Amino acid sequence: MINYYKKAWKIAGSLRKYQYARLTTILWVLAVIYEFYILITYDYAGLGSLGAIIANIFEAIVITIVSCLLTYVNTKFFPWAKVRLPFQGIDKPIFQDMIESGEEIYRETLGEGPQATPDIDISTSTTEVEDPEVTPTNVPYSIRQDIKAKYGNNYDVYRNTGNGTPTNVSETADIQRKYGSQYGVYSKRPTRTRTSTTFNFGLNWRQETQSELKARARGAKWGMEICVFIIHTIAAPLLDTAVNAVIWPFSFLIGAYKMRPIVKNEQNVSN
Repeated sequence: MINYYKKAWKIAGSLRKYQYARLTTILWVLAVIYEFYILITYDYAGLGSLGAIIANIFEAIVITIVSCLLTYVNTKFFPWAKVRLPFQGIDKPIFQDMIESGEEIYRETLGEGPQATPDIDISTSTTEVEDPEVTPTNVPYSIRQDIKAKYGNNYDVYRNTGNGTPTNVSETADIQRKYGSQYGVYSKRPTRTRTSTTFNFGLNWRQETQSELKARARGAKWGMEICVFIIHTIAAPLLDTAVNAVIWPFSFLIGAYKMRPIVKNEQNVSN
């Protein structure tokens, strides 16, 4: 096992220096540097007892040494431990994949032929609606009851903000003088006019024309090309980095394990 790891270590160090500068490695190195910054700037003096200070400083030194060793070893083995997510066409040049994928969806859409498409008809109509007056009145209840008793239950005092003419009775003038000209005695509740808008929806199905089919196929082609571009430039790199960020701390194990065919071939050549 030790001999195997020695050979794997030798092979792992055979790359050019720039080949170790992977994005995931750089991110992890930055994380380790931040860890060192925390360890260096920690207020060890605030721990109180001398024993606690020495213990924490010793712990920080051990963490620093172990982190440096793991960072160095993982950086060596990560090019072999790295996984590549199986995105379709990701190995192709981006513009080639865009063109091929776009042409494929274009041909498939044309091959489906004209489809039945919904034709939505939306229209509006307006009408004038008379709503009963609902503005509250501050005329005392006793006065309103006296009017009902004198003229009938259909009479009442209302505050009119819309349509309606007060009944020509003596109480109307008195009420308007005390409570305002908008008040009056009415034999019928006054109304307010408002505009009501009605939305009418209609759905009809029709067969699309050849020109519409071609336009839809072009739209599908452009949409696919945009999707492929986003996968190549954003989605795949982000997912690839996220997955490999989890693998990176174990690169010294995963990389050495995945190098078995290379190590075995090296042994055969040596023999």
